[in-house]
Amino acid sequence: FGEEKVTVSEAYSENIEAYQLYLKGLYFQNKLDLITAIDYYEAALSIDPNYVVAHAKISMCYFDMAFYGFDPENNLRKCQSTLDKAADLDDKNADYMIAKGRMEFWYHWDFERAGVTLEKALRINPNNPEGLKQMGALNMCLGRFSEGHMYLDKAEELDPFSLIGLAYIGAYYFWEKDYNKVIEYGNRIISMEPNAHMGHSISGVGHFETGKYEEAILNLKKAIKLAPNPDLYMYSFLGRSYACNNEPEKAKEVLKQMEGWRGKQGGGYSYFGYLYADLKYWDQAITNLEMAVKHHEGFMLFFHVSPYVSHPDMKENPRIQKLQESLG
Repeated sequence: FGEEKVTVSEAYSENIEAYQLYLKGLYFQNKLDLITAIDYYEAALSIDPNYVVAHAKISMCYFDMAFYGFDPENNLRKCQSTLDKAADLDDKNADYMIAKGRMEFWYHWDFERAGVTLEKALRINPNNPEGLKQMGALNMCLGRFSEGHMYLDKAEELDPFSLIGLAYIGAYYFWEKDYNKVIEYGNRIISMEPNAHMGHSISGVGHFETGKYEEAILNLKKAIKLAPNPDLYMYSFLGRSYACNNEPEKAKEVLKQMEGWRGKQGGGYSYFGYLYADLKYWDQAITNLEMAVKHHEGFMLFFHVSPYVSHPDMKENPRIQKLQESLG
């Protein structure tokens, strides 16, 4: 019974103040306000340094910041460092294993090892929504859609009001090219919380993929306006929407904003690569996509469902073929 308290009820701290700060961190993480979430998790750790799940959640926040193009090299380093701290405290903790499995899946692209790690986490806590989402995403990525749906449906059933959870579940339908489902999830988030930027973002991306570029532009502009920290993901899809809507000058303006925003920190190559492709700057597109593969950017895991794989100006290019091979 004592072991179960450590592994299943890991969200709790014996210090009520630390636990309350942890809950505030969860609140802001749910809104994708990752910087504020980290502040609260770190405040919890200042009171209870052995709070394993707080370390795991910080690791997840740093990883998500890197995924969206915020100083990836630095944030990935922080992600791994925080993950190591969680492991030192309790490497059998479910949340630690889920954070580890996310890294193995989205960054290391070691799908087999990620599956093993996530399965171990779900054996400890079968009802962990994040673990179920990640196992669902892994199966969707590998084309095992029935299994993916099973995990994602259970995650949603257990946590139906998580904004970030619904946004990620919606995004995972990209692998199935079910873009109407992506839009559906975005609209559900908007109906729950009209000022939740991730609802407008995911809806905008879904509209982009269905060729409804004006609706995509409206949603993505609103997402950027509402977001506490607008990211390269949103800007890239806004620029791509302009490019596909025959507004190349506006797309180039967005590209310029992205370049200025990224500055010297680098990263976000996949977001630049796709925008360059929509502007028909093929060489710059492929160069950035090659850099994205080199740096193991998580968004490249969607590359095999990209229209550029079959685009006549790219599909015969040996560099594109090599990219596909490197992604498996």
